[in-house]
Amino acid sequence: MPAASRRFRSRLAGLLSTAALAASPLALADPAPPATTPAGPSWSDLRHEGQKMNADIGKIVSPNGIDEAGYMMVGGVRQWVTVRGQDKSLPILLYLHGGPGGALADESYLFQRPWEDYFTVVQWDQRGFGRSGVDADKLKGTITNDQYVSDAIDLIEQLKVRLHQPKIIVLGQSWGSALGLQVAHRRPDLLYALVTVGMVTAWDENFEETRQLLIDLAKKTGNAVLLKKMTDLGAEPADNTKAVEWIGAVQAEMENRGYSWHNSQGPWGGRIVTALKFSPSVSDADLVARMHPNPDTPAYSTQVVNSLRGWTAEKVVGTRLEVPLIALQGDWDWQTPTPLATAYFGKVCAPWKVWVPFHNSAHVVVGEEPGKAIVTLVIEVLPAATGKAPADAVYCKP
Repeated sequence: MPAASRRFRSRLAGLLSTAALAASPLALADPAPPATTPAGPSWSDLRHEGQKMNADIGKIVSPNGIDEAGYMMVGGVRQWVTVRGQDKSLPILLYLHGGPGGALADESYLFQRPWEDYFTVVQWDQRGFGRSGVDADKLKGTITNDQYVSDAIDLIEQLKVRLHQPKIIVLGQSWGSALGLQVAHRRPDLLYALVTVGMVTAWDENFEETRQLLIDLAKKTGNAVLLKKMTDLGAEPADNTKAVEWIGAVQAEMENRGYSWHNSQGPWGGRIVTALKFSPSVSDADLVARMHPNPDTPAYSTQVVNSLRGWTAEKVVGTRLEVPLIALQGDWDWQTPTPLATAYFGKVCAPWKVWVPFHNSAHVVVGEEPGKAIVTLVIEVLPAATGKAPADAVYCKP
């Protein structure tokens, strides 16, 4: 596989756990201890100790709590879903991960535990990625935007019945925000509110805006190498496979300068690798398996790009939503560029809407400013489940 394709899978639009592992092979064998020092605990022992600690910290202890993980039939194929919360009567918060392909269930322990005191949090590995690549024969030709929207609606309808709740809250991260916007547009009756984190408002324009921001940065800083690289790339290729590589090249330069994860200049896939190593839900066998990602992943990425060419929120969703919209956006986000998100949000007419800037974040706001993230969810989002709006809500003008 070309190096650019590997980079794309770890940078496209979210926390791409499978791809990050593909780019960063794990050394599972215990290293030999130095000859001059006593042998300490093995790597395996340390990993298992860390996993036990994280499992204990995240344990659901409430008698009315829920902690379930397994396959559900969604859109006719098996898809991996986890449901956690201290009280299963609390509002459902469905997390739509980024990517496409950034399955997050095994890494979500890093930020999700505080959310579970206020919401019943659902993580879903979208078809073809993470643990949801098991029905390979049925997946062929189905990794498309329209299918993902249908899957999300199917899952929401099942969750409502399973947890006896009339509606849910959807939180879409990066690519998941585009998915969430379409769900809100097609089935507003299913949602209390839509939360976007790193909002995708246009597919092709998103990555071109990133390239232009890098060109402006190169000119401002006198970086002739970066300027030449971004200029030579030109516009996004029409060929989908080449487009995948083009996107990877643009986003690699963006990531290297701290506009993906603001406190990290350079690839941050290693953080995801480490998170997986100590995840309480990843067995030794799982860890080994994740070193060998689904061989269909490059084809899946190309299929998704093909289905999203020309996609814009304004064209597909419009600017009128029938559910409240809460947008969490990092000031330094060039992965889903904040200027584009700001412009679209300004046009949206919803029952009410709130824009929440994260001044010290780029694209991964739930990891970069986790305290502000949980406070935002409680103050700005939770009231929607009772039909209320927060004090700073902006209402649609006729």
